[in-house]
Amino acid sequence: MRKMLKFELEGARRQRIKMPAGAAILSVGLQGSAVCLWAMVDPAAADEWRAVESYGTDHDIDSPEGLRFIGTTADASGSPPVLHHFERRARRTTRTAGALEGLGS
Repeated sequence: MRKMLKFELEGARRQRIKMPAGAAILSVGLQGSAVCLWAMVDPAAADEWRAVESYGTDHDIDSPEGLRFIGTTADASGSPPVLHHFERRARRTTRTAGALEGLGS
């Protein structure tokens, strides 16, 4: 059985989110003033860490290879600013866990 779950994003440009393995990240949007990510998950699955990166309009994007666009958020008041959100897809290697460790929030 699958469920839709919401994960609140922090203000960091790079962050890791713990969610059930194999979760399908569907969108990012605002709920009130909070930036939230919605995913379809199997709640019985073991947890895994997923990497999310957020960039403002006209900001440099570090190594865009491996990024998958998941949404844009913009608040009419200008806070938070317009942000474009991406999932960083790690290559499947034995070094993947080490690479994700460096993302910190």
